[in-house]
Amino acid sequence: MIINVLDKGYAKLINHMGDDMSPVMDARVSTGTDSNPARDDALREFLLEHKHTSPFESMIMQVELKIPICILRQLERHRTVDNCDGIVIESLDENFRKWFSPNEQSGRYTEFKEEFYIPDIILGPDKVNKQGSSKELDQELQDFYKTVLLNKNIEEYAEYDQFIQKGVSKETARFLLSQNVYTIRRFTASFHNWKDLLEKRKTTNAQREAQQYAQSIYTIMQHLWPRSCALLEEHVFGSRNFCRTEVEWIKELLAREGAKEHIASLGSYSERRWTKFLAKLT
Repeated sequence: MIINVLDKGYAKLINHMGDDMSPVMDARVSTGTDSNPARDDALREFLLEHKHTSPFESMIMQVELKIPICILRQLERHRTVDNCDGIVIESLDENFRKWFSPNEQSGRYTEFKEEFYIPDIILGPDKVNKQGSSKELDQELQDFYKTVLLNKNIEEYAEYDQFIQKGVSKETARFLLSQNVYTIRRFTASFHNWKDLLEKRKTTNAQREAQQYAQSIYTIMQHLWPRSCALLEEHVFGSRNFCRTEVEWIKELLAREGAKEHIASLGSYSERRWTKFLAKLT
């Protein structure tokens, strides 16, 4: 399975292990029980909703990304914090490699291809998210930027190739190349850790290009594990956290006359779900 991303990139499934029943069967090891078709879906949801993560680590996926180096660094910004004997590992590289097995094209051993990312849309800075971008700039400025970027990439690649031919090592010649050059990277990780990465990079405040790679990764996950991904939509991507004050506001709204009847009219209502909802507010 391969999904085209950006102008020259892709996300490709290389290998995987486990299916939607894997976390269910792993969890049942602790209770010594067999699969129960009437309860398996409920157990899977319980595990994910209540953050019992280890059963989901038996679902593993390896993907290959053809991706601009600057966007790859955005994916690597993801952290999965680990506590070892009470000591929090803070190192970005150490954390990333603990939960993701990355292997990347080496610019020391191979020559980069003349493949650079040229954005289709050029955005201006976002007024709220200082590190982000928002609305499109006028077309004339966009076209000018693309032309400058393209010409710069053509020129620098010609210099890169020229210096290699003159005897400069690849590991040194690559300093001439910009961050929008494409590289190839393979990632291997569990469902649980892919979920953590997607929480950070599939959101609207992530860089536009990083969102597109995150979405392509998620599309592959949905193909492999549709039931588990449906639970991500319900309990992770579609959920929100509230502070204590906000919880008090919700309680006040629910105490008003007709609140329960109104919620019941919205669908997906049951007395059991209503009871669980109220319990979360206590």
